[in-house]
Amino acid sequence: MTRAGGRRSAAPPPTGRRPGQLRLALAGVGVVLLTLAALFAAGASGRATGPRPVPGTHLDLGARTFTCTGGLPGTTASAGSLDGGGHGVAVEGQDLPHPSFRVGQPTRVAADRAVAARAFAVQQSTGPRWLAAEPCPEPRATWWFVGAGASDRHRSEITVANPRPGVAIFDVDVLGPEGPVRAPGLHGLTLAPGAHRTIDLARMAPSDGDVAVRIRTSQGLVAAAAAERWAPGLIGSRTRAWVAAQPASGRDLALLGLPRAHQGSLVVANPAEREAVVKLRVVSTSGTFQPTRHASFTVPAGTVDDVDLSDVLDAKAAAVRLSASVPVTATVRSVSGAAEAYATAAQRLRGTSVAGIPAAGRSRLVLASLGSGPARVTVQVTGRHGQSLHTRHETVDAGAATTLALPAHALAVSVRSGGGDVAAGITTTSSAGLAAVPVAPAVTAQRRPGVLPAW
Repeated sequence: MTRAGGRRSAAPPPTGRRPGQLRLALAGVGVVLLTLAALFAAGASGRATGPRPVPGTHLDLGARTFTCTGGLPGTTASAGSLDGGGHGVAVEGQDLPHPSFRVGQPTRVAADRAVAARAFAVQQSTGPRWLAAEPCPEPRATWWFVGAGASDRHRSEITVANPRPGVAIFDVDVLGPEGPVRAPGLHGLTLAPGAHRTIDLARMAPSDGDVAVRIRTSQGLVAAAAAERWAPGLIGSRTRAWVAAQPASGRDLALLGLPRAHQGSLVVANPAEREAVVKLRVVSTSGTFQPTRHASFTVPAGTVDDVDLSDVLDAKAAAVRLSASVPVTATVRSVSGAAEAYATAAQRLRGTSVAGIPAAGRSRLVLASLGSGPARVTVQVTGRHGQSLHTRHETVDAGAATTLALPAHALAVSVRSGGGDVAAGITTTSSAGLAAVPVAPAVTAQRRPGVLPAW
């Protein structure tokens, strides 16, 4: 790359100018040229004159940090490690005396290096008409919540916490059925270490219909959760739930977490600048099939759209797979009466992955094979006193799913992949409601956004 500019004539100095004056003038020109060259080199290398985001640095987390955010009435949490109950796990800096504890405000759970890979933390809330559960989130740079609400009838509040040292800076973007929702007060937000902030979408970014919320940090990592209140009719009490956090947008998604429900709707957000063509398949215990309705549909650029799947999701359905022409993010909302639960985009398991099991209701472990061949896994269930309740070896046929009933009073489950592409999730049903908890790989490394100081 070159910089355009005029050239000066090398004509001799006027008659009468002394040699010393000429040398001084040439030295001044040289200083100017050297300064311009230095500035040009800085610009060519991407160096700015002030703070700017950089792609980030590799961050070896070693120990793991969970944040049980609360946000729903009577929230409790369970935490521990399959390596020794509460050993090596602390809540707000105190040793964990019991696997369960109450959550009034965002609560930090830390697992040291020795037990981090097999540690877990899950939060839940129960009421007369709801059962809600989700993993206590670990900090990361990008979050998606699809199917949230920003109106009085369907109201979601986003809790963002900074459990790590250093100030976190983040933006919140909201997409609705008509496109991006104007929310100028949700950009450039800062969080001090240990601080948290609750964002009421109905007040800060009001919109009708389902919305998708994206949180992106330009500095640091944050933990986030979305708690919602939803009224199924104009009158009647409201139910409550956590809207599942989605890991990332992508062209190929597998949504796990389909409790047996009366209704189901697919909510898709398209953050791209062009229309998304989405193809739909359903993974069941008997294999993968393409429904006759909604096998293919489109989602306009920058919008959120809903597809009714009530006639597609039956007792055998275990996962929904999406293939899209551009990266999208999505969820399946399962509704039974006034209760609801949200599916999560599955992450393929590698090694051993651990998840906490909701304490209320009947829980099932769902295993789905996402590859072209069978998947082999080893499942270990741990009780509330740290004892192993049972260990099973399972093979899941290619493109199919299997479900395993989890024993009552189970605290956590681990899934170890022995070959093949496999994803897992937990679904829980009770007389009060529905819940879905993903089984995801342990977060042991991150890309941490940062800034360069001014020069």
